[in-house]
Amino acid sequence: MEKENPTSAPRLPFRRTGDPKLQGELIELAFLHKAVSLGFAVAKPYGDSERYDFIVDYRDNIDRKLLRVQVKSTAVLHQGSYRVLCSHCSTWRHRIAYSTRQIDFLVAYIMPENAWYVFPVAVIGVRTCIKLFTQHRKTRSRFEEFREAWRLMSDPAEGLPTSAPTTNTQELNP
Repeated sequence: MEKENPTSAPRLPFRRTGDPKLQGELIELAFLHKAVSLGFAVAKPYGDSERYDFIVDYRDNIDRKLLRVQVKSTAVLHQGSYRVLCSHCSTWRHRIAYSTRQIDFLVAYIMPENAWYVFPVAVIGVRTCIKLFTQHRKTRSRFEEFREAWRLMSDPAEGLPTSAPTTNTQELNP
């Protein structure tokens, strides 16, 4: 029998609930379990009127910092990639990318792969959607370096690009 890594969250059943709100709540619970098992202190704000889902407290030897984290998930493989929304709605049909004033990290869970992606919001830039190609080694996403990159929350400066993207591309291809 294969020994499971003690810091890995339990594999969620790959079954969509049909209720997006319930699905989001299940993924938030999975995030909570994963982050706490990795040693982070995690708090959930009261209500759901903030752009972030969680506050993650990280400590190093010198200081402490509170990070605002938005959690997203997807289970649908579309043309070889998983699409993750990196935005919120301002009106019924208009999506706006998260900014550094709203969140510090966007964490995406790919349900069929049981894979977490940890993105500093500066990496996402003004994109409202990103594509993650996880299936084939040859076509893996340029974002693969952020897969299971929980260390970025311990050292947020580590994952920041030298210059944030400025294009208004909504989706990226590998």
